[in-house]
Amino acid sequence: MRCQLRKPSDYPVGLYLGASRLTASYYNEDDQAVTTLASVPASAAWRNFTEGLVRDRGQWGRDCEANLTCSNATATLFADAMAAILDASESALGHAPIIGYVVLPRNTSVFTGLFDTVLHRDFPCYQWARRGDYIEYDIVRLTKAVQHAYQIPWGQNDDSGEEDAFILLANLEPGFLELTGVCPMDICSTSDLAARAWPELGEDALWPATRSNTTSNDRASPSSSFGQVVRLLADAVVAYMAPTDPERSGNFRGVVVAGAASEQAMAALRVALHDALPYANDTQFYDTVDLASVFSLGAAVLGRNTQLADELLDCDCTVDEELRRSQGYPSDDAFPCNRATVHLNSMY
Repeated sequence: MRCQLRKPSDYPVGLYLGASRLTASYYNEDDQAVTTLASVPASAAWRNFTEGLVRDRGQWGRDCEANLTCSNATATLFADAMAAILDASESALGHAPIIGYVVLPRNTSVFTGLFDTVLHRDFPCYQWARRGDYIEYDIVRLTKAVQHAYQIPWGQNDDSGEEDAFILLANLEPGFLELTGVCPMDICSTSDLAARAWPELGEDALWPATRSNTTSNDRASPSSSFGQVVRLLADAVVAYMAPTDPERSGNFRGVVVAGAASEQAMAALRVALHDALPYANDTQFYDTVDLASVFSLGAAVLGRNTQLADELLDCDCTVDEELRRSQGYPSDDAFPCNRATVHLNSMY
């Protein structure tokens, strides 16, 4: 890694270390979102590690975290994944990025402390400078990243309480299908909206299985296999939504579609969601962002917003009324926050 000095006007880069694909997003100096700054396939070792955590609901992770040899190997996996996406980001930018927030697959939270240590130890040139120091890295949840990526308008569609609102996140990867509820407080208060994964419904398992179970005539018609996939995915959606309290149905706000599966698999997922969800024609589908980069974009939005807020904290945002009266207009001296960007740039 070259660790070249970054441009002071860049916002922090948001990263998603997905099970099968690593992505980076950021806001450029014109405050425009670059949804996919960089995208590289995950290594086989990282994919096996993250998919294993999804399959066993994190139990193996808890055992590994307590074992020095296993935790050291996990730290190396994480460092390698970070190096891969940061090198790709640096090549795209032409200079070293600043790490803002990092999103990881579900069930990795047991390793947050370990990963934080690796970030500070192995990537010093990417630390997010702030007030002459660096910010503590935040590893944020998938659900939090989703809310920032689409800036979900909680509480604006009806008069019901925001605390009861929820959105369905459908995340389709080569190795699994994952469904989870997204709620205003990040973590849903009811267990019926907890995350659930189906390894047998990942694209790699699904398409070969359906092709092998068809006749030779069916194989000649891709729509037959596609239809079988749609039915299997729809059954999973129905099974996930079935325990949901019927009284909550009025607070269902839509679906976020995400993941690194192929366009064909994602098309099947969209059809399945339309078939399985009640009032599908009135359901808001959040699927306009590059589906593999939804989570890294959410991390980038959060990083941008954090930096903007921090600029205001870095200066005294009170107006000196004496200066205002004596000069007759709001000068930079009267409004110190007008100089926030200059102040921020001087740190680098």
